[in-house]
Amino acid sequence: MRRFASWTAVCLFLWALPSAMAMEVMEDTGLSEVSAQTGITINATNLQGTATNAYWNDSDGFPGDPAAGYLVWQGITMGPINFNLAIDAGSDATRSYVRLASTGATDLGVAVNGVYVDNNGTLGEVGDSYSMGSVRSSLDLGPSYLDISGHDAAGSRGARLRGSINIYGTAHLMDSYMAWGDSDGATGFGSPGYLTLMGLDASLTFDGLEVDAGSDATYSWLNLDFPAVNILAEAPTVSISNNQAGNAAQSLGGIYARASIGPDFYLKIRGGGQSGPGLSVVGDISLVGGTSYLGWYDTDTGGWLGFTGINLTYAATDEFHLDVSDTWLAWRWPAFNVDVNIADVVTGSALDSMGSLRAVLDVPETEPGQARPSTTNVEMRFYTEFEFLATSDIGYGDMDGMASAASAGWITLHNAHFYGTGGTPGLSATMFSLFPVVINAGATGATVSLPDIHARLLVEDAMLTGTFDNGGVVSGSMGGLAARLDMPAITMNITTH
Repeated sequence: MRRFASWTAVCLFLWALPSAMAMEVMEDTGLSEVSAQTGITINATNLQGTATNAYWNDSDGFPGDPAAGYLVWQGITMGPINFNLAIDAGSDATRSYVRLASTGATDLGVAVNGVYVDNNGTLGEVGDSYSMGSVRSSLDLGPSYLDISGHDAAGSRGARLRGSINIYGTAHLMDSYMAWGDSDGATGFGSPGYLTLMGLDASLTFDGLEVDAGSDATYSWLNLDFPAVNILAEAPTVSISNNQAGNAAQSLGGIYARASIGPDFYLKIRGGGQSGPGLSVVGDISLVGGTSYLGWYDTDTGGWLGFTGINLTYAATDEFHLDVSDTWLAWRWPAFNVDVNIADVVTGSALDSMGSLRAVLDVPETEPGQARPSTTNVEMRFYTEFEFLATSDIGYGDMDGMASAASAGWITLHNAHFYGTGGTPGLSATMFSLFPVVINAGATGATVSLPDIHARLLVEDAMLTGTFDNGGVVSGSMGGLAARLDMPAITMNITTH
């Protein structure tokens, strides 16, 4: 979701400009008469605009939703904007391009009051029931470019993008931020809310990102089909607040992430969360190559909790919904399958290793979940429930073994089924209404506070192996496990050896 919000705001101005100028791709015969230095450079200082609307049309949709679709931006406020923009057109053996490139200091202050996907540019009867929310940003761009071309398929409408976008944040002594707003809050929390990434320092590279808009009988969708996307992002302060600039906000701490996405995965995105304006997403996604990582920083203790070397595939059968309200995040997961391999889990200020994790989970649809920060400390609080179906495997690996058995060792729960008592999936309702899961990261480790738990665990086989999936390595079965957990609230301190 953060990827979409970041991508939308950064590309908004760049997309709107060529549309407004009604540019067309030149034929090869025309290009042959243009010298190598020909192009357009636009230098703008303190550019501002108010209440502007823009849309982009895809007349043939995409497979599964072939009707026409529009991506609509309503109530665009720009400024102050300062940029040096170079515009060139060219072609290679495959397609023709328009290149937009920043050639100097670029400052983008953009606010969009409503983002929609619709079946026409004036918000018709299909697809306009829900807004995707609002976007506000103040970005300082470093050297960046965006190449725009048509689809690979001849005669097919849609955009194909490649580029490199660099956002300068606090690491460059700038103050970039990105905010996504939800105008009606979440179910049970009716106030508008904003999720803000402060001091955002990020780079985004992509080659061959296919963008379509289309409609079916019920909704209009934005479809993103990406063969390769790389994201590197640092946000020293992530906050939830009731204003777009994150003022007087409650901090969730800092997030540091790298994601290598693809190949050949997609996301379909429309407006509509749990209660109205918000985001709904369905699709498959993968983090590949083991180069992705995610780290959370507790700013009032100086501690870390990090996950490195992530390989992940995710596939959902229906839509994921996201809303934000004042100081709450709210979400609802559909049934999904995930295969995740985390090479190393680290904690503390020294980033000490706690071992490896691997899970193959089949999770049914869950009840809505929520997250909020503490009112006094930087900590994460989660209110949610979950269930694992009996086809799930969960493993923990120690990759350097021990003194008498130096090779890697795994503990794997094979065909693990986890569910709540009394016919309630996941954990008991007590957890969601009264006691959250609270996570703090400290200088030497992390603490996790758990609520009252009432649940059952069934495991077909608990294995001690050399690899997560046995893989021909001699294993030792410990047999099946069955447990009923009635555990009072506890706090666990997690440290390394």
